[in-house]
Amino acid sequence: MDLTPAEFGYLVKGWSEQQEQQFRSEWERVRWSTVMIMNPHLKKQIANPKSFMKFEWEKEEVKPLPDDELKRLKAWQ
Repeated sequence: MDLTPAEFGYLVKGWSEQQEQQFRSEWERVRWSTVMIMNPHLKKQIANPKSFMKFEWEKEEVKPLPDDELKRLKAWQ
């Protein structure tokens, strides 16, 4: 199979994304199973498995404010 460097890069990127998605899906399934196994033994049931445990890829990134927004906020102080 003859590929250009760009095509090879796309192939590798697609394969990597597929592996990452499979990894995440497996861990989300483990989390769900764990919650289902634990719930009958808890006084307060866990309704949302994400509230039980958040994975690194589910955490929201905090983006810094642009400079003009920072200047506006400082002006209010």
